[in-house]
Amino acid sequence: MEQHVRRSGNLHFLLLATLCLCSVGCESAATRYEKHMANGRQALAQGGLQEAILSLKSALAARPEDVDARKLLVECYIERGAKEPARELLGPLVAELPEDSTIPLLDARLSLLEDDPDHALEILTGFMAVHGETTEALTVLGDAHAAKRLWSEALEAYDLALSNAPDNASALLGKASVLATLKRNTEAAEAAEHAIQADLHLGTAYLLRARLAQADGDLERARDVYAQALEQDPRVAMQARFGLGQVLLAQQKPKEALEQGEKLAKDYPAFPQGYYVRGVSHYLLGHYDDATADLQSCLSKAPDHPGAQFYLALAQYQRKQWQQALGAAKSLQAQFPGAKPVEMLIADLLLRTGDHKAAAAQARRVLAVVPDSSLMYRVLGAALIQGGDAEGGAQALEEAQRLAPDERLEFALGDLYLSMNELEKAADTFEAATAANPEDRGANVRLFFTRLRQGDSEGALGLLDDLLQRAPEDPMWLGLRGAAFLAKKDWQGAEAAFRKTIAVAPDLAEPRLNLARLYRRQARWEEARKEYEQVLALHPQDSAAHREIAQLDLREGKQADAITHLLTSLEAQPDPRVALQLATLRLRMGDVTGAHDAAEKATQLSPDLGEAWLALGIVALAQGDLKGSEVALRKASEQLPDSPQVWYHLAGLEIRRKNWQAARDDLKKAAAIAPGHPGVAARRVQVELSAGQPKAAEALAEGFLKVHPDLPTAYRLLAGVQEVLRQPDRARKTLASAQEKFGEGIAILLIQAEFERRQGNREEAVALYQRVLELDPKAAEVMFHKALVEVAAGNFEDAAASYEGVLALVPDHPVAINDLAYLYADVFDRPADALELLKRVAPEVLAKAPLMRDTLGWTQLKAGKTASAVDTLKQAAADLPGSGTVRYHLGAALIANGKTDDGRREIKAAIDLGLSPSEAEAARALLTEHTEHQRK
Repeated sequence: MEQHVRRSGNLHFLLLATLCLCSVGCESAATRYEKHMANGRQALAQGGLQEAILSLKSALAARPEDVDARKLLVECYIERGAKEPARELLGPLVAELPEDSTIPLLDARLSLLEDDPDHALEILTGFMAVHGETTEALTVLGDAHAAKRLWSEALEAYDLALSNAPDNASALLGKASVLATLKRNTEAAEAAEHAIQADLHLGTAYLLRARLAQADGDLERARDVYAQALEQDPRVAMQARFGLGQVLLAQQKPKEALEQGEKLAKDYPAFPQGYYVRGVSHYLLGHYDDATADLQSCLSKAPDHPGAQFYLALAQYQRKQWQQALGAAKSLQAQFPGAKPVEMLIADLLLRTGDHKAAAAQARRVLAVVPDSSLMYRVLGAALIQGGDAEGGAQALEEAQRLAPDERLEFALGDLYLSMNELEKAADTFEAATAANPEDRGANVRLFFTRLRQGDSEGALGLLDDLLQRAPEDPMWLGLRGAAFLAKKDWQGAEAAFRKTIAVAPDLAEPRLNLARLYRRQARWEEARKEYEQVLALHPQDSAAHREIAQLDLREGKQADAITHLLTSLEAQPDPRVALQLATLRLRMGDVTGAHDAAEKATQLSPDLGEAWLALGIVALAQGDLKGSEVALRKASEQLPDSPQVWYHLAGLEIRRKNWQAARDDLKKAAAIAPGHPGVAARRVQVELSAGQPKAAEALAEGFLKVHPDLPTAYRLLAGVQEVLRQPDRARKTLASAQEKFGEGIAILLIQAEFERRQGNREEAVALYQRVLELDPKAAEVMFHKALVEVAAGNFEDAAASYEGVLALVPDHPVAINDLAYLYADVFDRPADALELLKRVAPEVLAKAPLMRDTLGWTQLKAGKTASAVDTLKQAAADLPGSGTVRYHLGAALIANGKTDDGRREIKAAIDLGLSPSEAEAARALLTEHTEHQRK
């Protein structure tokens, strides 16, 4: 590679441009201060604190010691509630300006912010002894008395201030606040209205007026005032939006409330208010999964939030998460004992969780206070029946029916039996309901599914035949008929039923989804995909279709496509299992950050899903976050105490910390649960080797092989220990005994291939890999490892063929793409083919893979795209500053792009960092070439 560069020497132009910039700076310096001060005052008056602070800091940059700018900046910090920067700035001002009348008032206000009203009163007493009872001083005096709950003194001070200046907004607001505290709401509302008129940007006055309107039941007025506060004062945006959201919820306008919740959660993600408004809105809209996730987020930031606890219990109730709902309700009961809705919910949940005695007792306690509750009589009746008191239960249910004659008691009771898996009782209840109301769809659907759960598919089909005689083209009955055939494993009957449902109702998604699932059972993959695609053509955001297409993509090795579908599914319908699968897939592809986000999402959606906490712990460990990993894995161990994987990964955490004994203890638990788990055995051996106990490691491996001689991995484990002990002949003998026992199976051949690869016997390793591929031509990972060995041996043609074989099976295999592209560009001089190959890599994968960006940049350089190569390689070098290869590539690209000095520096740094012999030779040659070129 030879590049000739030109250096621009237009120094005159550069000097002239510099002089012009300097002259502009000199001309503007005189006005810059005044401009920033004016902007700061205006922004402060209108409540734009951030803008005001930035403007005033710019003014101080022009005049660092300016008193006016410093005082205004203190004012901004006080308004924002930023005590420490305000005090830091005010301290020197107090010392420098002992005669300035504004400083003591700022000091008093800051003392109030610091919860020190006594100090504020002391400052004000001294101030008024010198300057008299000014309006501003009297207003702050009122604030100080109010902070000490001296209401009469506070009102007196505010009235004195208002006698001097009737339209002083701060005094009016202070007076309104005290009056509201004293429950003199009419007077408080008048004072707040007056404060708003006096200062249209005084947001706290709007908030107080709106809350008073809420207390008075005037929700429309409250809504209007909160909206005005949002418009007039950004300082109170969060409180105003939260208040507006609450009013909209009270007005039963959940869609509008949801908009406010979305904005709150976006703008203030660290605070609970947005998640609460959003969660309650989702609950009222029937989005129970979303409601649960949002309310849990609210409680993670405000654990004792009563509203969030109550609605979380309701949402979990709707999701049939009875235990979780009961826990949330009991937590709320502890804070507010005797709250009727909570007590009633607990009674119902005790029944659903199988504690019939406690449910009956709780229902009776509630009925003592609320004797006309049909719900509590229903709970009492069901609890008594479940407890064996049939007569008492019947009397309670009769009373429930008397109190609510229009309520479908049989549905409630039948659903209750279903939730308890009392199928015979549920079937009897629903049969009675269908006999009384033959046209009732709800009763018939319930009876159908009850029969299916009983294993009575013929009875379910008989019910549907009767229904279809009355309504031959009813899509619901046709679809359920297909489900009944599926239960019988009558694939042909199921397909015919689903096909007829689609013909009758072509716009429905469910029959197409059912047909696609049937095709997947029969391994009719292409037909299944077509049905899913039909669903998406009708309903582009259908969560189930995206989720299931992702499974087909994974089966075909299209991992990037699978991720896209899983993300769309998760966005359309939050599902912890989808998030969990996404986490696993992202981790497999090396996207640790994306895997962490997905695992965290799974824990938020389902805090009781132990597998989600396990995944989060594994990902955190991969990120090096040992503390976060331990928190997640301990949570998983509480929920999955019998999972060997949990203890296995906890041991991995302790290995990272070199806590060998703790790792041993965790692995003993894993081994007790899964004694034949080869991964657990391997990790136990690893611990002993890492702890410097090779004999103990060998004893463990030999013991595992003795107990599990039918596991090929047991031979690999022992051979591995012997390899570590530098006993390759013994290791080969162990592997040979495995081959004698199992024959030339894939597992044994792979173990032998990997062993020979590690021993440096590349030809033997390649031959063994080839024998595996003869047995399983589609073993993509075997082909990939074979390619790695071929590259190491310098057999580049063979390696390229192997990589091409991998990509024929797994088109988006990122490492195979990277390695093959490098061979195309660096060995075969086919940079165009390399660039075409690299187009397969998704942008988000490329952004997180600096080595792949290095390959792309080197390929761009080889293709003559020097500017693009520099940009790409600069990004790679920023991520991998310690890689000699990347720095060498960047240096070569810079030289090719005419930046010789920069390029030479990079190449020298690369040589210092260390390069392979061939790279070092090429790098020195490039340096020599351009040194000679410069001399000429």
